[in-house]
Amino acid sequence: MELTCPDCGKNFEIEESQQAHEKQAAALKAQQEESQIETQRLLEQQKQQLVEAQDSIVQDAVNKKVEEQLIESKDRLMKEVQEKAELDTQRLLKEQKEQLAKDQDALVEAAVSKQLEEKQAGALKLQQQNLEQQTQLMLDKKDREREEQMRVKDSQHKLDKERLAIKINELQAKMQRDQ
Repeated sequence: MELTCPDCGKNFEIEESQQAHEKQAAALKAQQEESQIETQRLLEQQKQQLVEAQDSIVQDAVNKKVEEQLIESKDRLMKEVQEKAELDTQRLLKEQKEQLAKDQDALVEAAVSKQLEEKQAGALKLQQQNLEQQTQLMLDKKDREREEQMRVKDSQHKLDKERLAIKINELQAKMQRDQ
């Protein structure tokens, strides 16, 4: 290749090897620049992939942790609900037992009261019958006593009458004798 000096106007011929060397150097430099650009691009791409992978790992870990917490929370809530349901069931059973005991006591008390009333009514009826019998016996006794008294009075009256009649007869006889 020929080059002309601008000052002196002389022509120079440059060896091809140097030119080839420069071309090679330029090509190598261009290749290095491209390689460096490609390396930077690949590094950026790997960096981006690494960030995405880390984000994915972090997201997976967060999701797993959230899922574990949800499961724990669900299990805890289920346990609390079961415990509350069990306590409510026990409380209701206790209340039902107490109510049943009260109802049974009320039924027993009602039956005992009814039986007692029936016995009292029977005893009262028997007592009333006994009282009526005693009253009747007393009335009968009084009637007999009255009748006895009447008989005694009648007998006494009869005796008195007979005595009076005898005295009257005696007096009449005496009066007749005295006349």
